[in-house]
Amino acid sequence: MSNDKMIVLAALLALVAVQISFAQDNDILEQTQNLSSEALSARSSLLEARSIIEEMENAGFSTARAQDTFQTALVLYEGQISIEAQGKTGNYADIVDKAAEIEDIRNRAFAIQDGLVVLKQAIEDKKKLIDIAEPQRLYEEALIEFKSERYENAEQKIDESYKSINELERAKSRTGVLIEASKTLSQRLIEAWKEILVAIAIISLVVFVGQNFLYRKLIDTKIRMLELEKKTIEGLVQKTQNDYYNKGKLSEISYHIKIKKYGELIRDINRRLPLLREAKEKKGNLLPSRKIKKR
Repeated sequence: MSNDKMIVLAALLALVAVQISFAQDNDILEQTQNLSSEALSARSSLLEARSIIEEMENAGFSTARAQDTFQTALVLYEGQISIEAQGKTGNYADIVDKAAEIEDIRNRAFAIQDGLVVLKQAIEDKKKLIDIAEPQRLYEEALIEFKSERYENAEQKIDESYKSINELERAKSRTGVLIEASKTLSQRLIEAWKEILVAIAIISLVVFVGQNFLYRKLIDTKIRMLELEKKTIEGLVQKTQNDYYNKGKLSEISYHIKIKKYGELIRDINRRLPLLREAKEKKGNLLPSRKIKKR
């Protein structure tokens, strides 16, 4: 008989054994007459434990460990029922503990299964960054322990694999720091020449923009001052004309002298304003050197 056929036959025999065992369990657990409340509570725990084992089998887990624990609990349960049948008080604490142990086995199995999936992905993600040989070895050992239902050992191997990843990353980081520290200043400058050029360009741009901004502000101030001065002079022209024509306060000579002077000032302002506006538009040309006369 080939090995494949033997494996299939062994699996079928195991399945039949489980079914027979469950059938026997049903006979014991079906008995509910004359049971104390403690016995009924223990029975409920055993039924839940059996349901958990079926859940694990449907999920593809090996259940030998859980089955052994369940059979032990069942034997204890049957013994306590016999004690109660003799009119004595049974003790079902160990049975409840065994049922809780089966639930813990189930929870660990699912948690470790998820943990192995996450660890495998973590190792895959680090493949290009570190030497994953050691984490991979520990992962494979954890997988073997998991399939053998040695869940505590599997958890330990998973933790060791993560620790190995962290240590390898720290070692690589330290190596990078040492290499970086060993470089000379000239090497650093050569490697960072692009960054230096970018920094110089940024500084130059900031200085240029800042100067341009100040130029424009200064020109704006000069323009406003000239416009205010022009408006003031125009007001003086109107006042002079009013004093001469309407009030007769000024002589003809004084009137013409003032009007001539005011006209020269206005023409000078009219000449300087376009120059300032042109300088403002050019954003960087030298400003007119002539200062505004304060009056």
